[in-house]
Formats: sequence, structure tokens, C-alpha cells
Amino acid sequence: MARPSETEVAENAADDAAVAEETLTGFRKFLKKLSACFWELEEHLADLFGLNDSKYQTYVDEYFDEIKRKEDREAFERWEEAERQKELDAKLAEEQAKLEGGEGEDVGLTSAAAKAAEL
Repeated sequence: MARPSETEVAENAADDAAVAEETLTGFRKFLKKLSACFWELEEHLADLFGLNDSKYQTYVDEYFDEIKRKEDREAFERWEEAERQKELDAKLAEEQAKLEGGEGEDVGLTSAAAKAAEL
């Protein structure tokens, strides 16, 4: 008699497992479902009591929060500097406009060369 190949053995084993699954008695099916329910309940209880959480998660969260605060602080400082620069640019532009438009104060010439130039 010839030996069956490995693929035939695997196919037969899968068929046997399917037949065995179908022929389970009612009590065995109940136990299988109860066991699956128990493991799911255990998973939910572990989540509820924090057993699945990292032991050092609070430290990791604090570290990332500190990094975020530092980045926010630096971004705010850059924004403040940009606002100060805008205000300075606006003041300089206003002064330049006054000087060019003649709206500014009259500046008297005091040097001897300037007085000579007026004559």
C-alpha cells in the first residue's frame, strides 16, 4: 500500500477537524461558547482595571506633553517677535511717509554750510 502525500494528509486532517466540529454534542458546544465568553470578559476586566496599560505610560505622556508645551512656547515667541517687527515696520513706514510728504515738523538748518546754501 502506498503512503499518502503530505498534502493528502493535511486535507484529510482538515476534513476530520470539520467533521469533529459538526459532531460536537450540545454540552461541548456550550462549554466552547462559555470559554470564549469568559476570555472576552477577562479582556474587558483587564482593560477596566488598567492591567493592559503600560507601567510607565504616565511618564511617557508627561514627556510628550512637555515637548508639546515647549514647541508651543517657541511658536508663540516667534509669533510675538513677528508682531513686534510688524509694528516697528509700520512705525518706520509712517515716519518715512511724514518725512517724504512734508507732514513732519520743520527741521531748522543749524550748520553754517546749510545756512550758506540757503543764501
